[in-house]
Amino acid sequence: VSAFGSDVERMYWTNKPMLHIAEADARAIAIRKYIEVERAVMALASVSHRSDALPSAVLLELVDASLKELTTGTIRPSGNFGFELEEIFESLAKHADVERLEIAKREYAFLPLLDHRQRRLVLHDLLTSEPELYVQVLSDVYRAASASADREVTEDQTRRATMGYRLLQSMKTLPGSGEKGTLDGAVLRQWVLSVRDLAARADRAEIADHQIGRLLAYAPSDGDDHAWPHRAVRDLLEEVRSDALERTMQSEQITKRGAYTKAPFEGGVQERVFAERAREWARVSRNWPRTSALLERIAVMWDGYAVRDDEDA
Repeated sequence: VSAFGSDVERMYWTNKPMLHIAEADARAIAIRKYIEVERAVMALASVSHRSDALPSAVLLELVDASLKELTTGTIRPSGNFGFELEEIFESLAKHADVERLEIAKREYAFLPLLDHRQRRLVLHDLLTSEPELYVQVLSDVYRAASASADREVTEDQTRRATMGYRLLQSMKTLPGSGEKGTLDGAVLRQWVLSVRDLAARADRAEIADHQIGRLLAYAPSDGDDHAWPHRAVRDLLEEVRSDALERTMQSEQITKRGAYTKAPFEGGVQERVFAERAREWARVSRNWPRTSALLERIAVMWDGYAVRDDEDA
């Protein structure tokens, strides 16, 4: 085709159907041709489930070109594009020749398409291992406590705040988390104390405690006494002694519940189960007074929702 000249070659790749190409080398050539004619989004969807064998450089080019096409607003991705994009990122994460930061930067750019999915992002790993980066994102989202509310905000600051907020809200895995609900208390403690120290220097101490509390709400239960939260988190609560942090842990229980259904006239049956479970955890956690008190407040909160739902029924 190229022998007929650049115009014919461009017309060919602009109109060629995206059929399966078995050989990875030939697939890489085709992808670059599709990128040249601004069909990267379609090419990404076509090769996503066969991307493991593709070179890292090709995958990065494909992701970057897709982002460029989407930002023009002339191309609308398919409803499955978020899933297809996720497969590409999973392939990139397996490539030892790609730095995690390079993957994380691209995940951040595509965050609106990824933040509703449950997969742990490379970007999350960076945030839970580098307190400085976490506080930097926090500072992009929230102004300093002493800053004026009337200050002018640029378009770039608004964009960064929106993306940063989505990123913080999508974090549900604690620093030090391992397989099967294990939690390294030393890693978690170091991260929390570092974030609080850096946030205080950035004049964002209180909002940092709120965000840490939101994250701690997703802690696993303890492997020994089976009560929530893990004893590493209980130790932290006793050490940090932050009312703001604990209030957010309490309120996040509602968000954690997610969508749910009820039978007609069921009332607050489910909420009373949650309340009793929280009280049992509080009894188990008596050696951690602040944790036990927090769990008692959570139980009272669920009692209130139970009464409300009884009245509705």
